[in-house]
Amino acid sequence: MIKKIEDMNKKMLTIAVLLASVFGVKAQSSLVATLTHNGTTTAYYDVGALADAHTAAADGDIITLSSGTFTAVNITKAVTIRGAGMMTDNERGTTATILQGNFSIGVPAETDGGVVIEGIRNTATVTFTTSMKKAPVFLKSYLGSISMYSTNYTNTDIIISNCVIASSLTLHYNCNQQATIVNSYINRLYSSGKNTVNRGVISATLTNCILNNYNQNLMSVYQNETLQRLTMRNSIIRNVDESDGIKVTPDASQQFFNCVCTESGNTTFFSNMADASGNAYATEEIFAMTPDASSISTETMKLTASAAAAYKGSDGTQVGMYGGTNPFSPMPSNPRVSAFHVHTSKVNDKLNVTITVE
Repeated sequence: MIKKIEDMNKKMLTIAVLLASVFGVKAQSSLVATLTHNGTTTAYYDVGALADAHTAAADGDIITLSSGTFTAVNITKAVTIRGAGMMTDNERGTTATILQGNFSIGVPAETDGGVVIEGIRNTATVTFTTSMKKAPVFLKSYLGSISMYSTNYTNTDIIISNCVIASSLTLHYNCNQQATIVNSYINRLYSSGKNTVNRGVISATLTNCILNNYNQNLMSVYQNETLQRLTMRNSIIRNVDESDGIKVTPDASQQFFNCVCTESGNTTFFSNMADASGNAYATEEIFAMTPDASSISTETMKLTASAAAAYKGSDGTQVGMYGGTNPFSPMPSNPRVSAFHVHTSKVNDKLNVTITVE
């Protein structure tokens, strides 16, 4: 059952809905997706609401999701998807918007628009299946894995801001790709490819990030070449893997500026750098809480007061996710569906449904 909403500029939206036998079940659901197209907004309900909204959407449309668990859908249109957040917000009284299952992003190459995803939680894998003109953008979201590797060898860039990548981000050597990541937590960074396909140019730039695990072997799949175009600024490296019992040092081509290695006893990580003067080794615990992607909160990745004062980036703010011009926040900045309520009373024999967007 589809309902029309006329004025999305109002914070409280009341919809009069005809009471029908088929609607009786759907109206009781707390799951709602709204699709905004050319100034008109349509609402869809239940676990398949995202899929229904995506089917009806056109390039440039906005899909807004309430809290709750929705079935993920493969995205083939240049749409913006906004959830209620990656985590529970007790102050606002909302829980996370969860997309259940793997999904892909594959907008046709000739499409001018891009995909923007904000305020969702997905613990599975996001893959890319087409070469897109515009880099997809992930904002304030929790994602299990992002894989740029596909059989289509897609030349697609990616932008990640204020996100948690709990498992891995995989780039692909057989494509031309640029990953720009700011104020985010990345568990592991991979590069992958096949030596039977032409070499592409890939690069990754991490600014004010936490790289939880640095593993050189995971960045050197293609004919034993390492990911040379890796640049980290104002960031933190927590754990460094070993090779034959010796701590790995990055390839000399990789660049680190005003970064901190926090692994206890590791004082060799930056030794291959031509100029490592801006980097540092932390000799004390610098996190107020142990970073844990599985239980992300507003406090999880924060530094202690002394560490925030001691370890500064090139811009003078603290290193890590809470530094820079865009400090980490898991709360969505765009309008979101924060409440959905079916009233028991009727008006003119119609059932009232209230959707709050804020």
